[in-house]
Amino acid sequence: MTGAGRGVFEARETDLAGRTGRIETNHGAVETPAYVPVVHPVRQSVPARELREMGFGMVITNAYITWKRAREEASRRGIHDLIGFDGAVMTDSGGYQVLEYGDVDVGPDEMAAFEAKIGSDIAVPLDRPTGLGITRAEAARRVRYTLRISREALAGAAGGQIWAGPVQGGRYTDLVTKSARGLSRAGFAMMALGSPVEYMESYDYLSLARMIAAARSSIPWSAPLHLFGAGHPLTIPMAVALGCDTFDSASYMLYARNGRYIARDGTRQIGEMSAFPCSCRVCSSHRPAELARLPETERTAGLAVHNLHAIREEVDATSQAIREGRLWEHVMSRARAHPRLYEAARVLAENPALLAEGTPLFKRRAAFLYDAIDQYRPEVRRYHAMARRFRSRARRMVVIREDRQKPGYASGAYARARAAFGGCQVCQYSPHLGLIPIELSDVYPAAHHESADVPYDPAAFPEFGATWDEFVRRNRITEIIYDRTDAFLEHFASRTRGIRRRDISKKGKTG
Repeated sequence: MTGAGRGVFEARETDLAGRTGRIETNHGAVETPAYVPVVHPVRQSVPARELREMGFGMVITNAYITWKRAREEASRRGIHDLIGFDGAVMTDSGGYQVLEYGDVDVGPDEMAAFEAKIGSDIAVPLDRPTGLGITRAEAARRVRYTLRISREALAGAAGGQIWAGPVQGGRYTDLVTKSARGLSRAGFAMMALGSPVEYMESYDYLSLARMIAAARSSIPWSAPLHLFGAGHPLTIPMAVALGCDTFDSASYMLYARNGRYIARDGTRQIGEMSAFPCSCRVCSSHRPAELARLPETERTAGLAVHNLHAIREEVDATSQAIREGRLWEHVMSRARAHPRLYEAARVLAENPALLAEGTPLFKRRAAFLYDAIDQYRPEVRRYHAMARRFRSRARRMVVIREDRQKPGYASGAYARARAAFGGCQVCQYSPHLGLIPIELSDVYPAAHHESADVPYDPAAFPEFGATWDEFVRRNRITEIIYDRTDAFLEHFASRTRGIRRRDISKKGKTG
C-alpha cells in the first residue's frame, strides 16, 4: 500500500460531513472516527500496549524525536517494536517542533526516508506549519514550501505506508483550499490538517471550524482527513461533523500532569472535585480526594487513563449519533458547553453543500428542532427547496400553524380549514421548515420532526422568509387567509404587497 494508492478508506454510515468507516493500514484496519493518542517514542507514562488494551487501534508518535533520541534503535527494530504497539502507528515528522522552535536539524528528504525505514503505517512529510499570527504572505510561502516537499516525499515513497498530505494555510482559508487541492492533485490518499493547536489554545474555534470546512470541501470524499492536535471531547463532535475522520492529541497526558480531569463539558482540577461523574476503572475505584493524595506519578497515570476513557467515550457517542442520524443534535448539545464553541456552529450554516453530501435523504428518527440555527440543517434546507418548487392551481392560500398530529392531512386543523375554505391551497407552517403544502406534509422531515411550541423571533428565520416569498410569487397567490393574531406569520404576510389578506376567524374581513 502506498500513499499514492486509492481505496485506503471505506465509509459506512454518514451524516452531515461525518462518517463512520475504516482505514486500511499495514498493521490492520482503524475504525473511524478515531482518536489517536500521542505516544512518546522513549518515555511513556501510559504504556502503548495499555492503549491497545483500551481499544485504541492507532497511536501517533513523533518521528523527529525518535530520530533525535533513538535513531539507530528505531531503524533496527522498527517503530512498532520500539514503542510496544502492534496496531497502526502514525508518525508526525516534526512540524510541531518547526512551529515551536523555527526549524529542526534534519531535512524533509532525510525525514521521509527515516519514516519509511522505521515502518510507519501513516507518515507525514516534514512540513512548515502556518501558525497563528503570521502574515498572509508568509502563510502563502509556507503553503508553497509544504506542497513542494510533500510532492517530493510522495514521489520517493518506498516503505508501503500511507502518506498523509499536510494541509496548511491557517486562518487564510483560501490558502487552505489551495493547499488541499494541490495535495489531492499530487496523489495523496489521506490528508492531515495542520496548525490547529494555537487556535484551540486561544479558544478560536470559529477559525478552526472554517479551516476544517475549507480542507474537507477541497479533497475527495474518499480521502480520510486527520486533524492534528485536537483531542478535547468538546471539539470532537464539531470536527467530525465537518469531515474529520481521525484526530490526535497529547491532551490526555498534558492535562493529567496539571491535575486536570476531562469531563464532558470541560476540565476540572482534581483538588476541586467531590465526586467523579464517570464509571471508568480509575473513577470507580477512587474518590477525588484519594486520587489527589496519590504520589505524583500514580496520580498522573490514573488521571491520564480516565482522560483517555473520557475522550474515547465522546468518540463513541459521536459515532452512535452518526448511525442514528442525530449528529446535528449531538453537535449542538455539545457546542452549548462553551460560548466560543457555540459561535463556531455558524460554520455548519455556512457550508450547506459540504453537509448535504453525507446527510441521508430520509432518516429513521425524527429531527429535533430547537433554535433558529436548526433552519440550516441539511434535511430542513432540502424541504425548503422542495416547497419552493411546489406548484398549486389555487390562487387563494390558507396558512395554519402545524399540528402535533402528523402528517398534516390527518390533523383536525387541516380538516376544519378544508371544510371552511374549499378550493384554497392549504399550507401548514413551521418556523424551521417554512411553508408545508398539505400535499407534502408526509415527506421527511415534515411528518418526522419535533419542535418546541415557544415564541420565535421571525427576524431570525430568513429561510422562512425566502420560501414564503418564492412560494407566493411562483404560485401567483392573490389572497392569503391566516390567523392575523399570529405575530410570526403576520411578520411575513404583512410584507407581501398587492395581495389580499384575510383573518381566518373573520371570513369577510380583508387587509
